[in-house]
Amino acid sequence: MARKNWLGLIGVALLTACAGGVAERPQPWVHSAPAADPLRSATLEEAVATAPEPVRPALLALYAERGFAPLWFDGGPFEPERARVVAELRRLGTAEVDAAWAMPGDDPAMRLEAEWGLTALMLDAADRVGRTRLGAQIAEAPSTQQVLLAMAESTDVAAFMAETPFGGQRNAHDRYRQLAAAGGWPTFPDGANLEPGAADGRLEQLRARLLVTGDLEPGTSVGPFYDAALVLAVKRFQARHGLAVDGVVGPATRRALNVPVEVRLAQLDAAGTQRDALHHRLGERYVMVNVPAYELVYVRGGTVHHRANVVVGAVQFQTPIFSHAIDHLVFNPSWSVPRSIANRSLLPQFQADAAKMEREGYRLVNADGQALRPTEVDWAAKSSVPFRVQQRPGPANALGDVKFMFPNEHAVYLHDTPSKSLFGRPMRAASNGCVRVQDPMTLAELLLDPDGWTRGRIDEVVAQGRLRTVRLSQSVPVHLTYVTAWQEADGTVHFRDDVYGLQEPALQLAAR
Repeated sequence: MARKNWLGLIGVALLTACAGGVAERPQPWVHSAPAADPLRSATLEEAVATAPEPVRPALLALYAERGFAPLWFDGGPFEPERARVVAELRRLGTAEVDAAWAMPGDDPAMRLEAEWGLTALMLDAADRVGRTRLGAQIAEAPSTQQVLLAMAESTDVAAFMAETPFGGQRNAHDRYRQLAAAGGWPTFPDGANLEPGAADGRLEQLRARLLVTGDLEPGTSVGPFYDAALVLAVKRFQARHGLAVDGVVGPATRRALNVPVEVRLAQLDAAGTQRDALHHRLGERYVMVNVPAYELVYVRGGTVHHRANVVVGAVQFQTPIFSHAIDHLVFNPSWSVPRSIANRSLLPQFQADAAKMEREGYRLVNADGQALRPTEVDWAAKSSVPFRVQQRPGPANALGDVKFMFPNEHAVYLHDTPSKSLFGRPMRAASNGCVRVQDPMTLAELLLDPDGWTRGRIDEVVAQGRLRTVRLSQSVPVHLTYVTAWQEADGTVHFRDDVYGLQEPALQLAAR
């Protein structure tokens, strides 16, 4: 049998949930099996057993429920829809789908491949409805189980599959490929900032640019002034690109307007690769940070339960991109300051006002283990900090009231902060590498809820002011991701700056 690239299909953890869902109540694929057919023998079971590992457990579980009777052939419930499903998936650019699957004739190998291949894609579609919106872009959608049930009971499977965000990025790719084929969009000229209400000779060019990407409704007329309709379109564009939503066409907005369509396509390509690599190891519940979006989400059962702005590492102190698992929280944490941060950030503060640093809870420990107060040191004579620096728990502590720990080689974690003003800025790459979280107590409550903790209990622990470590009974995956393009469930396509330049080579190549 021909083998295709099934990377990016459902992962083992998800498939266990799917299999459990199939057994919960009578399903069409369980009870509508024909009495006998050419694919119902051990041949189908053997074929499914050769499917690649990421999708094999789901297929085996699903077909075992119906005695390995086919879904797409020989009287199976989806047979009437097979040709339309194949056509729809090929229209969406699904590379795994062979056109011959629609009408494979009597070729047994092709029929078997089409049978389990279409089922794998059906499962994948159900998965992607609720589990593949990366970073801040996790769709608030039904669970995979619910979608799978609805898909199986649908009288129009092809239409149902077309309505799912089948990889999401595929639809966005389709749209932006069409824009590229049509010549992209016009360049918006440089010049003075364009303020609402102003008269400007570039208004018609702005209108033309915004029409191409759908930010401005077709048929909207442009007068001699930058009026409300055009301002609203600019605000839509700004929101899609993570800019300050003020309607002012300044340098940042002009730069975003003039990014070539080929670069946007390259961003969507990169996002698709990351999505497929990650989505089958997300976990039933997880925390995800999307660095370029400066946002965190907590997801459980395919539904976003919490979103928060975050501050990530500055360009020179980048937050690393990796996955791990949160296994404990520390309330009222102390801070053992890394030597590099002490020399870079704290030395000037000690030199400026050692008494203030002392009031904020900093203490020093010399090489002999002797504790010193900051005011006991002649800082003017120091070119570095020759002590271990610690900051005790308290309202001024740089880690705030809680930190979320997933011990790792990068020594990074999520934490609260007393410096709240940065959360209101559109660009939030300003930390030393760790991730500062807005509204961290809500995240703490969600993580500890399965262990019986309430917000009231958390508040009591914080109010005591004493350091306390709380271990989770079950660790929660945390994914630090880097996604600069995505499509929301409503079809809106978002882009973010490549803040760390990680995609720069590909984007530069695309721009040529």
